[in-house]
Amino acid sequence: MSHTSDEQQIASIELTLVDEVISSMEKSIIDSQTRERQIREKIELLQNDLKQCKDDQKLEQVLSLINEFDEKAKAINDVSDFGVVHELFEQLKQKLLLENKKFELWHIAVDMLSNHVKEYLKLKWNINNDDDYDIIHMFLNWKTILNDDENILSPNYEISSNEKMNSYCQFVWNCWMPLVQDFIFKWNPSQSIDLIDLISRWKLCLPQQIFEHIRDEFIVQKLKLEISSFDPVLSAISIKELLNPWEELFGNHIKELYQLTEPKST
Repeated sequence: MSHTSDEQQIASIELTLVDEVISSMEKSIIDSQTRERQIREKIELLQNDLKQCKDDQKLEQVLSLINEFDEKAKAINDVSDFGVVHELFEQLKQKLLLENKKFELWHIAVDMLSNHVKEYLKLKWNINNDDDYDIIHMFLNWKTILNDDENILSPNYEISSNEKMNSYCQFVWNCWMPLVQDFIFKWNPSQSIDLIDLISRWKLCLPQQIFEHIRDEFIVQKLKLEISSFDPVLSAISIKELLNPWEELFGNHIKELYQLTEPKST
């Protein structure tokens, strides 16, 4: 392959990766900006429906609980404050079991929760700090209440056309993924320790769909780009040093990248 052809291939891979990441980030920002307004509009519609269902006391109780949950969540200042919100959410879940199909209240509640947790993470979570086990523990608590509804799939969220999200996946995608996505976008593949540590710490919290999305669409693609542009004279580290740290986390998906390195290995 000629030098010009190599450069064209690198440019194409780089452009594709950057476009995918930017597009995903822009979608996340737009979703975040519009989601709260959409939630409010849905609740208003439900309240109007409630006026026409005067005998539906259950729905009235649910809407009251949603409003109480929203107010409590707004007052959160510390991870420990999520305990009260968690209890309210459990009550909400029980009351929504019969109402879910008719009003999609469960997805509204999960969206509201995601918004509040995302705002908390933006203010309180230092993504570079490995002392975040209290936040990880909080996510594991939410996993117990959100992840046991495998049949409740969100009609509005999907990672791919074939993969609908369950409630917990929707939650992580909305509140955790945008911050990590930005971190990965700025990541230098020759300095991977912090990112590997982050994903390793959070692995138990991550739905398989999201773990695979991070691996396949971001990490592996960016490593491919690094390999394509590798220059044994100018590069600060070897390809082996670039890939080896990821093997324990991603296994064969990293080993397969070595096939791309054969003409470039030192």
